[in-house]
Amino acid sequence: MSYSITSGSSSSSSDSCFAGSETVQLESGEFKAISDVVVGDSILASDASGNTKFSNVIAVPHGPNSVSAEFVQLTVASGADIKMTPEHLVMVSKGCVASESSLMSASTVESGMCLVSTSGMEAVEKVAVVQGRGVYSVVTEEEFVVVNGFVASPFAVNHAVANAFYNVVRAVPALMNFSLVKRATDIFGSLVTAFSA
Repeated sequence: MSYSITSGSSSSSSDSCFAGSETVQLESGEFKAISDVVVGDSILASDASGNTKFSNVIAVPHGPNSVSAEFVQLTVASGADIKMTPEHLVMVSKGCVASESSLMSASTVESGMCLVSTSGMEAVEKVAVVQGRGVYSVVTEEEFVVVNGFVASPFAVNHAVANAFYNVVRAVPALMNFSLVKRATDIFGSLVTAFSA
C-alpha cells in the first residue's frame, strides 16, 4: 500500500499542528507528549509505502508554546482519538479501503470515514471541535508521523511543499552540523511549516 498525496486549500492560521497533549511512541516502547519531543528522539513514523518504523526526529518546527487554538478531535470506535488544527493533514480512507488512503484536512473528515492507524483502518465515530493550548509538530527521517497511533502528515494544507524542503535536510544530514545552516534550516523550516504546512 502506498499513500496518495494531495494539496489542501490555503489556511488563515499560521499555527496548524497537533495539540500538545497528543503522544508519539518512542523506540523504547514508552509514549511521550508531542510537546516534549526533541530532535534526535526516535519515534514511530511511516514511509510513503505505509510501512511503520522508528525514525529519528530531524526537526521540531514549533518551540515550547501556549498558543490558544481550535482543534478538530476525531474519535474512532475503539475510543482512541487525535486532536489537530482544522487544516492539519491526516491519512484517511473514505471507503475504509487501505489502498485508497490519502491525506485530508482534519476539518473535512466525516463520521464513517476511516483513519489509518497502526492497527489498520479505524472508523471515525465522532468529530468534534475543542479548544486547547499549545500547537506542535515533529518531522522525522520518514515522510509521515504516527501520533496517538494514527498516521498523519507533520504538516497542514500542502504536504508536498513542506516535505520537499525537509527532503533536503534528510538527504544531507551532515549539513545540520554547521550552526549557520542549522539556524537557516530552523527559520526556513518554521516558515514552511507555518505557511505551507
